[in-house]
Amino acid sequence: MQEKSSNRNRPKNELLTILEQNWLHARHIENERLWFTNIYAIIVAGMIGILSINGFVNSSLMMTLLSIFLIYLSLLGIIATYKLSAEFHNHMNKIELIVERLKIKDYMGLPLDRAEGGRWKFLRFTIAIYLLYILVIIGCFIVLIN
Repeated sequence: MQEKSSNRNRPKNELLTILEQNWLHARHIENERLWFTNIYAIIVAGMIGILSINGFVNSSLMMTLLSIFLIYLSLLGIIATYKLSAEFHNHMNKIELIVERLKIKDYMGLPLDRAEGGRWKFLRFTIAIYLLYILVIIGCFIVLIN
């Protein structure tokens, strides 16, 4: 009799472990994207600071090279953000399925679906990051045209 009850609990325990792993990985993905964006912002701010301090603004070769580098870095940021966002949503979909199966939605600390504002906040942040990269690319193209 005890063997049957442990078999019924086993899938639930396994699902809880899978839920925890998906949740941790989703959080890790958010941190990766945040770190990449922070490093990007530091590089852009540093480049602007170096240019203004050393007077390289009048050097067209330096401005061209830095603009090309920033375009490349921004495109890399767009690709990284796209990949990390897709992975995040993949893990959140798995989390939603497990939460439904275990019937523990009422116990979740954060809203999971868009109707409750959960993933919509992540999507708004993603759009803001895309806009940051696109604005830097546009700025660099303006510099290259002039």
